Amino acid sequence: MKKLKFDSYDGVCFLNGLVFFAPIALLVRTQAGVSEHVFFLLQALLSGVIFLGEIPTGFITDKIGYRKSLILAQVLLLGARSLLLAAFVSRSLVLFVVEAVVEGIAACFTSGTGSAYLYALYGENGYLVKTAHAEKVLSSVQLRMPGFIK
Repeated sequence: MKKLKFDSYDGVCFLNGLVFFAPIALLVRTQAGVSEHVFFLLQALLSGVIFLGEIPTGFITDKIGYRKSLILAQVLLLGARSLLLAAFVSRSLVLFVVEAVVEGIAACFTSGTGSAYLYALYGENGYLVKTAHAEKVLSSVQLRMPGFIK
């Protein structure tokens, strides 16, 4: 079996593994003046956007392709994180709402697209190997990072 090289998909998995966003989301928002009640409403909005956006973004992905969809998702995620920073600095609830919507759309574009992209790229035989390789990159980052946090 040939050895898999570290490619851009592995790079995305690596960089996504560096972000431990979920555990600190509550802290970021409450430090900006958002109450816990509003935080959970924002999380409900995020879930609602994902629920409503799965099928439409799937149609868009079918039109533009898996690779472009994954790139669009990463750009949207970067935009969402930028909005989060802007909302934190300005303490703007409206920006927190927009950030939740953009993050939800980004999540829709990544939902299942990575797996479909790998399957289309590597076929039935190489898919499992490449998926395990990419997940190994992600999990190794997540397992090693807590050692750096004191």
